[in-house]
Amino acid sequence: MTAVSTETRKTGIEVVGDMPWGTHFCLFYETKEDLLEILTSYCKAGLESGEFCLWIVAEPLTVEEATGALKDTVPGFSRYLGDSSIEIVSARDWYLSGGTFDLKRVTAGWLEKLARASAQRLHRDESDRRYRLAAKKGLETLL
Repeated sequence: MTAVSTETRKTGIEVVGDMPWGTHFCLFYETKEDLLEILTSYCKAGLESGEFCLWIVAEPLTVEEATGALKDTVPGFSRYLGDSSIEIVSARDWYLSGGTFDLKRVTAGWLEKLARASAQRLHRDESDRRYRLAAKKGLETLL
């Protein structure tokens, strides 16, 4: 049995509030603008918390609209995009690569993203630890 974390994370969505990692929820929206506001706030909170974000964009949005909205909402967004803290892909490309849905391929894609995000998180944690150690010892450079 796996222990469930009770530590909450910021969702960036005011009406939802903070939630434990792994929580699933559903929100309804009326307009494309509502959808963009909700999802950009959600991604912004994740990025600012050092989490990997994968936005699989489906209609009525396009990848270009999602990217543009994040550029307008998230300070330093190009840095997050450049260091692969976020990826934005179309639902058609993610789920229907080659024109067909292949559960094994999609599952493998999710597992690959999870493994990469976990590895990046471990690298970030180690870098943070080394920085804190260097700062504590008064070192000006990191080894």
